[in-house]
Amino acid sequence: MPIEGTVLSGIANMLLEEASRRELDDSELARAADIDPAALKGRDARVMWRQEMELWQALERALGSEELGLDLLQEISPAPFGVVGYLAMTSPNLRRGLEVTTEFHSVLKDVVSSRVLRGPERLTLTTEAVTGAPRSYTDFHIGVNVVLPLRWAGENGVPLRVGLGISKPNDSRRYEQLFRCPVVFDQPFNFVEFDAERAEMPMQHSQPELAEYFTSMAHEHQRKRPPSVFRRSLSEALQAALNAGDPRVSEVARRLGMSARTLQRRLTEHGLNFQQMLDETRNSEALHLLHGTELSISEISARLGYADTKSFRRAFRRWTGAAPSSARAAPRANISDRRAILRTRPGQGLPRRQVLPALEHLRGG
Repeated sequence: MPIEGTVLSGIANMLLEEASRRELDDSELARAADIDPAALKGRDARVMWRQEMELWQALERALGSEELGLDLLQEISPAPFGVVGYLAMTSPNLRRGLEVTTEFHSVLKDVVSSRVLRGPERLTLTTEAVTGAPRSYTDFHIGVNVVLPLRWAGENGVPLRVGLGISKPNDSRRYEQLFRCPVVFDQPFNFVEFDAERAEMPMQHSQPELAEYFTSMAHEHQRKRPPSVFRRSLSEALQAALNAGDPRVSEVARRLGMSARTLQRRLTEHGLNFQQMLDETRNSEALHLLHGTELSISEISARLGYADTKSFRRAFRRWTGAAPSSARAAPRANISDRRAILRTRPGQGLPRRQVLPALEHLRGG
């Protein structure tokens, strides 16, 4: 399990409040996770991702139950996810609500990135399964992507299917009752599928002026992140731009809240090349579009910005050693293996441990 990176302190605060509500010693649980409660205060407070994971484990042990994550989903709000949670809630529709959580994911955490895949019939949110994570952690962080859309979009937010990278419990009825859709387990990655047409319908709390305000705040938080986070933020912006079909420098810069000239300067400062970063992102997106959507090879080629299918096939074979059609036909479990191989090639592969807890960013008071 990765132990590097930080996350907003909102979830840690929520867990300690839940411990207190259940009459457990929250100070002892904080010590077990090596967390100083005083450090959790403040809008921008962060903790190590490792510490949040250890807090989930400690609370699970104290309760003697793995259903903590599902319990917490019963009363959920955007508060623990800060400005990004409220931005998602006030977005015009579910699609945009999901997308903003991926675009500003580095504000929420430095690890485990988000991804939204848009197909003609499905809108799919995916995240890589975290090996060794407490069951409650997965239940909660993926479940947020289900429960909040249900609350904000009503029937338009009912998912088509949920997939979890954890083992199937003896009784899965609680998942199906809470998520209101079929749930499959033992998946190579976590995902939530929505109806693409319904995801374009207005949401209950849509407020353009507030969304604009929260967007500016999110950009401000993003700019405050350490320089080491710039590459991840750039990767997220590239993914979003590719999904929107416009990966130009000017569009990526807009998504980062800066001018194209500023983006070029930041790239130079960090020793990065825009075209190389774009190719690496296309590389990763191609695998997920092949396995996460029903798009044809030609549609994927166009989505990734290639002039023709032949160019895409040639690039994909250079990345993976296989044709796109062969990769799509291969077992899905091989996706992570391919991505790991791509990561090790000189000059290729962004450091990606994950694929996405996305709207997981939206929970709280």
